[in-house]
Formats: sequence, structure tokens, C-alpha cells
Amino acid sequence: MALQFILTSWLVIFAHGQVDIHFERLEVDPVECLEFNGILPDETRPGGDCCHFIQCDASDANKTGFRFACMYPLVWNRAITACDEESNILGPCIHTTCSISPARRNVCGSDAEIKAIFGIDSCCIEGEDGVYEALQDISPAAYRFRYLNGEYPEDEDDYLSCPKGQIFSADDCCCESDAPSIAECEQELFFKLPGDDCCTYHQCYPNRTSYFDGICVGSVWNQKILNCDNPTFVEGCENAECLTKMTEAVCPLELDTDQCCSSGVVYTKDRSGILGGSTFFIGEIDFDDLTKLLFEQNIGACDEGQVFDLECCCCFGIPAFAPECDCIQFTFEENFTEKDVLQETPIHLDGANVRATQAICGDHALEFNGINAASVDFFRRKPLGEQFTFSFGVDGSQGEIITNGNGETSPTFLVTLNGATNVALTLESGVKISLSGGLGMFVTIVKDGESTKLYIDGMIVDEELAKGQPAFTDSPLKIGTGFVGSFDQLVYCTFAYTDDQVNNLASCNVKIDVQN
Repeated sequence: MALQFILTSWLVIFAHGQVDIHFERLEVDPVECLEFNGILPDETRPGGDCCHFIQCDASDANKTGFRFACMYPLVWNRAITACDEESNILGPCIHTTCSISPARRNVCGSDAEIKAIFGIDSCCIEGEDGVYEALQDISPAAYRFRYLNGEYPEDEDDYLSCPKGQIFSADDCCCESDAPSIAECEQELFFKLPGDDCCTYHQCYPNRTSYFDGICVGSVWNQKILNCDNPTFVEGCENAECLTKMTEAVCPLELDTDQCCSSGVVYTKDRSGILGGSTFFIGEIDFDDLTKLLFEQNIGACDEGQVFDLECCCCFGIPAFAPECDCIQFTFEENFTEKDVLQETPIHLDGANVRATQAICGDHALEFNGINAASVDFFRRKPLGEQFTFSFGVDGSQGEIITNGNGETSPTFLVTLNGATNVALTLESGVKISLSGGLGMFVTIVKDGESTKLYIDGMIVDEELAKGQPAFTDSPLKIGTGFVGSFDQLVYCTFAYTDDQVNNLASCNVKIDVQN
């Protein structure tokens, strides 16, 4: 992705004429340009090589192309249509046969050495190849740049100037505000002033010359952690009200007989009754446009066993899968392909398939093709709890394995694979928890009252302090978004497993330790 970005940036710079790029005009085949999406490999052209690529001129699909070189020492990778490292290229192409290493420039090793040689008005940035000189006799904002070998850039005028309101500092070797820093920002970028209430804090500008005011919403400021926090963790702010400035959205005065409103949001009960009154529409809807009604409207669904009730404007009734113990467990074995084995909690496969395999646990696993994602309504509007264990087996390397977000709702619980296992939790206090580890067959997240731990194949790989419970969303738990591979043995418990219990899960021990 980074290499593709570099390539795109080159083309954009060339198009805007910001730098002088030497290129060669070539005749190309418009049909071939279309087949390769406008970027052709140069190595297939007589006399061509793998250090270059050809950018087709899209104007009227003409026969003009422009030949560009990859940045040394990269070569053109036809498979990904981008410049790439030669180790990723199949075949005999080696960059030394068609490109020349750029001349090395001296780099700054010490700003003190530059000042000793050129004077206190000169400076450098360690690791870079230039010297900056403050031109105090011209202006506090004026400075000049040249390379360490004495050359000046071809396009440089007599001198450069910092933006308005800034001066060039040879001490910091950069342009910075000419305003003095304030005392409140000398120690921390976040602080409180005498007389501030529990909800207020102040954040300094990066240059520490001033600050702006901030307010915690639904939480209070904790100066110890420099963040908004749960009121119970901040002495003297346990009963602070930080929501008084928020007002509830107004509901319409007139509603249809099948509508209700809560906090300014209109809900419409599904007229069809196909799903037994459990579905409803959120917000404005258009019943006359069937396509829009089915595919574009925000549709909600109550848990199994509940119906949408207009009087309370909520899902009403006892869910059919009301917990009977502390855990749920999906094994995807026969007779339990679409429900868990402990309390028959349903899972909607939505195109994912249960297939016979012995890659993880048992004889069957849930298979994903990168397009479909299963979902569990049990976790909709349900907090995981201050203590919980969440575990699953997985055979694959990329995709969103677990998320409770959707296109309109940011997830508060997210597990992704991308060459590593990454877990992101957002607590009700707003604090964000990030855990990361390698890839493995079994992933287990354990949260006790003090911390959250990530286990890979029964071994703890990361841990972070985390008081309070994760926030929940209105979205069901999605499994396997963009994932290709197998998923098996999903376990969720409302208490924290011990290390031995986690090892049992990683050993395909299907006996769940239930507390009650």
C-alpha cells in the first residue's frame, strides 16, 4: 500500500508540474492501456526493463504513454501494479541491471558540530543532509537552506521565510511561534485551573504558547491519567454531573399510529408482520419505494422472543435465549450449527457455511469466503461486563474476526487479523484499550476487575490496565467480516478465566467451566 501511495504521489506531482521529472514519450496501444488500467509494465516492451513503468495518457484514449522509473532500488511488480522490492518479484529482474544508485549525501551527525563550524545562527537536523542558517540581519523569520556539501537547491531564492507570525529558531532548527510559552504548559500539555469544575480541563497547543478548553461528557477529568475517566475513580467528583449542558432532541408533535419516538428518533413498527412484529424502521422511511425500503432504510430487529412495542417504544418481552448460566458456547457441531450448546443462543450464519473439518476443534467449523459475515444478536445492546472471557479458534490471517460496529456505528469491541492479532476495546468511560500479539490458532481475551489480557494459543502476549466495562452498541456481534478461513469454538463467559482454564480452551477442551 505504501509503495502504491508513492507511485500515485509521483503521478499527482507530475500532473501539477511541481517538480521537474524527466520522462520519455512512447507509443502505446489504447486497448492494452485499458486492459492494464492505464499503467503498463515496461519490461514487455522491446528494449524495456523492470525498473520502469509506462503511464498511459488517458486523453481521448490516444496512443501516447510516458515512461517513468521506480524509485531506487525498487522494481516494477506487475502483480500489484506498483513499484516493489525486488525480493517480491518472481523472475530474473534485478534492479542493478537497469538503475543506478543515487549519489550519497553527507548527513548531519550533530547540531553542535554544525554550530561549531558555521556559527550559532546555523543548525541541522540529525540524519538529514542539509544546513539551515538564520538570517537575523534580514528578518527574524528569514533563513537559508543548503546541503552539507555546500550546494544550494536549484529552485531556492536568495532566502526563505517562515509563515506569518513565526520566526526561525536556530536552537530548534525550525519555524516556531514568536509568542512566549505560558507557565501552565511548561510541565504537561493537559492541566486544570483553580476554580475548574470536575468536567473541565485545558489542553495546551503543541508549541505551549496557549491552550483551548475541553469538557468531559458523561465522565470527569482525571489529572492523574490526563484523560476523562469514570467519576468513581476521581476523588471529590464521584457525584459530578457532566451532562447538564446536553439537551434531549425533540420528538415530532404528530406521529402515525404505527410510530413512536424516543430521544428525538422516530421508530416505525414493521407493517408486514412477516417476522411476528419484531422488526422496526429507524428514522424517516419511504414505503412507496420498495427497493429503498428493503435495502437502504435503517432496519432494527428485536431479540428472539420479543416484539417491538409502540407504548414503550422499545423491544418488549423476555428473550427466548435468556441466560440460564454464565456462559455460551458455539461448537458448530451437528444439531448445534446455528445455536450454542448451553442455552441455545441463535447465530445467524448469513451465507457462512458449517463444513466438516478437523482444522481447529471437533469435526466441523464455520467457513468464511471473505464476503459473508455471521452475526449474534445476543450481544446487541449487551455490555460484556467488567469481567468476562471471550475466546475462539481461527485458521486465517486477515479480516475483522469480531466487531460490534457497522457502517454507521463505530465498534467498541473489535478483533482483527492483519499479520498479527489486534484487539480494541472502548470502555464506557471513553478510555480505549489496545492489545496486540502474533497469529495463532486460539485467541482468548480475559478481563478481570483491573486489567485486560490477550492470550494466543493459551499464552499471555499482552496486558493493559482497564477498569470499568466496555461500552456496547446497537449493532449485533459480527463474525468474519472480510475474512477467508475457518472459525470455531466461540466461548463467552461473564467471569474471568484463570491461566489454566485458558489453556484448556486452547487445547480444544470443550468442557466449559460454569460458575453457577
